[in-house]
Amino acid sequence: MEVDGVSLLDALPTDESDEMSQPQRLRLELHVYAMTPDHQLAGSWSHRIRLPISELREPLAAGGVRFAGHLELPTGDFELRLLALEPKSQRFALRHLDLTVPASLTPPLFPDADTWIQVREPGAAPPTGIPAIDRPAALPVLRAGQTHLLWFHNTNPEAIPRSARWLPVSEADAIAAADTVSAQALEALCELESQTLAASEDRLRSRTWMKSGQERVIEQLAATEPESLIPLLALHVAAHDRYVKQPGSDPFLPGSSRERSLMLAEVYTRQAPRAVGRSLAASALAEVGVAIDRAGLWIASRRMLEESLTLDPDQASTLLYLAYWHQRRAATDDAVPLLRQLLAVAPQSLQGKLRLAHGLAQQGQTSEADRLLRQVLHQGGSDWMLTIAYQELARLLLAQQRDDEAVSLLAGAVAHLPSQQRLRIQLAYALDRVGKGHRGSEIVTALPADRGRPSPRNLYSQRPQTAGNDGRQALQRRAMARLPLLTQALDQTKGSR
Repeated sequence: MEVDGVSLLDALPTDESDEMSQPQRLRLELHVYAMTPDHQLAGSWSHRIRLPISELREPLAAGGVRFAGHLELPTGDFELRLLALEPKSQRFALRHLDLTVPASLTPPLFPDADTWIQVREPGAAPPTGIPAIDRPAALPVLRAGQTHLLWFHNTNPEAIPRSARWLPVSEADAIAAADTVSAQALEALCELESQTLAASEDRLRSRTWMKSGQERVIEQLAATEPESLIPLLALHVAAHDRYVKQPGSDPFLPGSSRERSLMLAEVYTRQAPRAVGRSLAASALAEVGVAIDRAGLWIASRRMLEESLTLDPDQASTLLYLAYWHQRRAATDDAVPLLRQLLAVAPQSLQGKLRLAHGLAQQGQTSEADRLLRQVLHQGGSDWMLTIAYQELARLLLAQQRDDEAVSLLAGAVAHLPSQQRLRIQLAYALDRVGKGHRGSEIVTALPADRGRPSPRNLYSQRPQTAGNDGRQALQRRAMARLPLLTQALDQTKGSR
């Protein structure tokens, strides 16, 4: 744990007599708790520190306090809660970090390298008696932007560095290493599937054989170790992306990858129904659904998004995207319940409020639409969202013959967002309705130049941003951590495959 020294010094009393005759000392309490997904305590430690300020003021001002401790945790996913407290002033800092503990920490999957990295606690001696490993299985996960104490192991003694050192790890390095492993497996899978389909003139028989074979292996792995399915899920999601983007692929392959991804997600959540697992599998299906929507496969996209919500109904980004999917096809009655569910999960979602207000207005529920739009304006957000909210609220007021209120609203909107042409045009129209057409003409004549940016309506009609990147990275991290489990499960099922 690291605690900023300047903030600690600020917490000290300015009156030296506050400590009576004792030397002025800094008191600091550090606490770490590891919580399971079902909010059970899996491990913790607490330490209290007293530091003489007269001796340490200078290094504290230049840096701070670093404390190295350790937790012994089983394999799985945890949330770390880190608390630093200065008891005299009661100033504190609390941080929450996600942690995945892999089944084992073994070399990365680089076929041409036998050097690997192990993270260890400062001051701890490197372990001895490391067994020879014929098949590397996992990649150490190092948090980007932090410094880690590393040591190296190599089957060639001459290649082992003679001393450990502090080594900063960049996010780009960590991602590149993981991508290298994934790329090798992806190439192998795509080549195998393509060769399987091309091996027989009877394409239907080849497809049936490949489908049944993959499904049988999935069921066997699930019965042996459900967590071993996560690397396969990540692999088939990546394969689907490849097939969709790669011209000339067999048209059967994208659909096959979608079906395997769906089966893997469903079987995994059935066998390991923890909240973290369901969320992980659901986000993977949602990512596939968004990808095939972009490819124009609308019906298949809707199915994958709905299956994703079946696994985890509280995914805010998926609820928003599926609601957008329906609104884009004028299916307001299908979109409104999804948007209500979204706001129950994420009450502060601006896009959720904006799209729900739009849908309710189309259904004639103007009172609730008015309330939601005013909430958006009060809450604040990006210019394009606020512009749409002003426009929709003004439209409701004008439809109810509340022209003076609409003029007042739009005048405030123009003052707030002077570069938005469409607000000025709508204000000119409202002024004309209250008999002030000359003022409206002046506004239209003095319209600011259009800078060629996408209009608010254009941005509103675009696909909403999803948590796809975060979901892909989370899936990738857990897949890498679970590769040893996949290796072990494959070995155990080898006789029955």
